[in-house]
Amino acid sequence: MVMLTGLLAAGSILVRSALGTARVEDADIASSGLLLSGIEIAAYQLAVLRIRPELVNGRRIRLTGGGVTPHVTDEAGKVDLNAADPKLLLGVLTGVDMDQATATAVVTRIVELRGPPNGSIPEISVQPTGQPPVSPPENGRPPAGVATASESVQSSDDSGNGKAPRKRRGLQSVEDVGDIEGVRREDMRLLRRRLTIYNPDGRLNILTADPDVLQSLPGMTKLKLEQLLAARESGSEDAARDAQAALGGDLASFIKALPGPAYTVRIDADETSGRKKSAEAVITASKSPNQPYYILDWRE
Repeated sequence: MVMLTGLLAAGSILVRSALGTARVEDADIASSGLLLSGIEIAAYQLAVLRIRPELVNGRRIRLTGGGVTPHVTDEAGKVDLNAADPKLLLGVLTGVDMDQATATAVVTRIVELRGPPNGSIPEISVQPTGQPPVSPPENGRPPAGVATASESVQSSDDSGNGKAPRKRRGLQSVEDVGDIEGVRREDMRLLRRRLTIYNPDGRLNILTADPDVLQSLPGMTKLKLEQLLAARESGSEDAARDAQAALGGDLASFIKALPGPAYTVRIDADETSGRKKSAEAVITASKSPNQPYYILDWRE
């Protein structure tokens, strides 16, 4: 009887332990579901409904089991390492107090890492007084298959046939810049907020870029920046036109007034149980009717 009682007690402990583990796993599944739902809703609003990112940003959504709040960053408001004009990259680097000679050497290395667009290495000058040619994106089209962070935002096929996009040419991450000689750790702290690999046409969205990034535009002056910020903060329907007019036609090749196609979305989830979790994803719009958007990267 004593032995039987001991066995029953041990079995009871094992059962309670298993039930506790199951409850923890169920809670984790619920949290993951809440986070994924938040990402999917934000992606649908941005990529399908074409809602402006500032209208999606910070708007709490109630769901079963809790609520989610998306925080949206337009990747077009950053300077793309693989597609931006070298002069724009040079402006970003000197904008973080990197000296001119070092910044020029770093931009030269970035252009080298992009690789030849058509099988030959282009001669690109990054001197501030020169006129370097723009290295265009491969085809300017969004992906056609499930993409990861190491794959391109562009693809040769967006017909929805399930083919994976081609490998991104050039730098695979903003962190790659930190491996270039002359780039300091303190430089990277600032550059992470200003650079991207998810703005494939290389032009800067003047309606969503931070003032620090806008200052990187070649020929930008304090007066032009003040006029630009005043125009976009007006909230009028003509804000984009007024912002572009404030800069003048000489900057037309560097700028645009449209968000996307890629966004970084951070979801803050608060469960009814009181537990809070967050996740961050990079999503991009697609032209495929079968796959309106893709999740390029996911971090919890």
